[in-house]
Amino acid sequence: MIVLVLINILIIIYIFFEYYKPKEELKSINRDIKDTDVAIIGYINDQGVSNNLDLLIAEIIELNIKGYIKIEYEKTGLGKYNYTIKQNVDISSNELKNYEIVVLNFLFPREMEIKKIELEAKLKDTARMYNIQFKEMEKALNKEIIKQGIINEEKQKMIEKNTKIHIRISIIVIILLIILYLLHIINEPIYLLIYILEKLIITALLIKTNAYTDKGQILKYNIIDYQNTNKNQEFLFDGSKIEDIVLSKKFAISIALHINTDAKRTFIGYDITKKATKMVKIALLSVILAFLMMLLIGGIIAKITVEMTPIGRIVMYILFAIIVAFVTDISYMLAQKKR
Repeated sequence: MIVLVLINILIIIYIFFEYYKPKEELKSINRDIKDTDVAIIGYINDQGVSNNLDLLIAEIIELNIKGYIKIEYEKTGLGKYNYTIKQNVDISSNELKNYEIVVLNFLFPREMEIKKIELEAKLKDTARMYNIQFKEMEKALNKEIIKQGIINEEKQKMIEKNTKIHIRISIIVIILLIILYLLHIINEPIYLLIYILEKLIITALLIKTNAYTDKGQILKYNIIDYQNTNKNQEFLFDGSKIEDIVLSKKFAISIALHINTDAKRTFIGYDITKKATKMVKIALLSVILAFLMMLLIGGIIAKITVEMTPIGRIVMYILFAIIVAFVTDISYMLAQKKR
């Protein structure tokens, strides 16, 4: 078991130096990111889309800047605005990129315009459940950055393949080790926990690994630099108007980089993006708690079965697995019935 733990440490060190060692000579090349589409900026910053409402909102602002949509404002009170977003381009236009078409289809599935209250309702629904638009947007953006030479397609495919293989092998090995522990063949729970934790770290490192070209690496460093430099910027000051701000590329970039400003909160309800962030944290916490609960139950069962014969233990584990599967099926059917 100790040997397996040490092997994992070597793998972590290898992945870090192979994929995460910074290239200092690239960091020193400063380029303006304002000519880059905000969707690409947000995608690179977050290494994906991942149900990212900010990325969707930033792209709506950029569509307005490009003239593909038109945001018409109506002031309803001090610092309060209503607006209507109108489609201003033919969806079949050759000027549109694929991810822009995805956002336009999200905004205008039936009508050619959408009001602020309708947009907020749509975003709340998107935050509440996984939405196909995010997956489509991610695919379209990935194709675009390959086309622009920001990432290396072959390297990306290799990383994805290695990650899938690692996850499958890790799951099989961890299940086998847990079975050996429950059968009291392995009696070192602390090393088992360390091994599982190491596998989770390796998986996280592989998932976050990127296939950037030098051009992409330079863009990434400049995005990080821009975010650090402009993290305290504001837009609503000195009599500035929100209808002018939504035509500002800086404002679109700030949203893509999760910089919260008064202008952003005026454009879209802060509670919507806050709720989406909270839901992601709850989902992550639920997974961690479920994993810890499984380990705890396994430990309790191992203690209970210490005096049982090997055959008796195997029979008990099979019965336990059947009960868990049965409860899962019942829970699924009840959930379907409620829908």
